[in-house]
Amino acid sequence: MLAERAKPGPFESVSHWEITECATPHRQVHVGTMPEMNATLTIELRPADSGTHYTQRMEFTFLPRFRPLGWLLERLVIRRKMESDFKNIVASVKRIVETKKET
Repeated sequence: MLAERAKPGPFESVSHWEITECATPHRQVHVGTMPEMNATLTIELRPADSGTHYTQRMEFTFLPRFRPLGWLLERLVIRRKMESDFKNIVASVKRIVETKKET
């Protein structure tokens, strides 16, 4: 179990994640619970012609206790925000992985 302090949108939150599947170094599945959502994060790495292909996918239910309001907010606001955040995360991972270390 790991805890993460994050700021999804304007709110700061602590989420708790459990790694439910781990096939190092190719695949990890994390299941998270937090006050505002339940989520499953899947990370996959596979060989590609020019290196490694990195995939990160998040499936979530926003405000599961407050349906249909949670569903509406998820569709109108949260999905777009999370897509933007994930693009930034993937770009950062790509930059870190592709940066050559000088020896």
